[in-house]
Amino acid sequence: MRAMFNRCMECDEIVTNPICSECLAEQMRTAVAEDSPKLAKLIQGINTMGETLCLFCHKRVGLCAHCFSKDVHELIAEKNPQLAKKFMAQFDFELRTKIADFE
Repeated sequence: MRAMFNRCMECDEIVTNPICSECLAEQMRTAVAEDSPKLAKLIQGINTMGETLCLFCHKRVGLCAHCFSKDVHELIAEKNPQLAKKFMAQFDFELRTKIADFE
């Protein structure tokens, strides 16, 4: 039986912004490379399987944009906190709201 809605494999929420991590990673690498080409090379997508298809490349999406952005934000914050703030402004996907809940 096919799932009626695709849920994120990390947070179990319904994927409402179906962009695969490979497409997001490409956009993120481009943005981060402006300030840190070395750090940009660390950003890699994850091949996940889900029922929803990516809006751009039509691959299956199993990880929501929020969770992938959160993981990349944590990676950047460890290496360059100032760049992490800039990243959050570009790839928010509700990161500010969720991070504020934990502070």
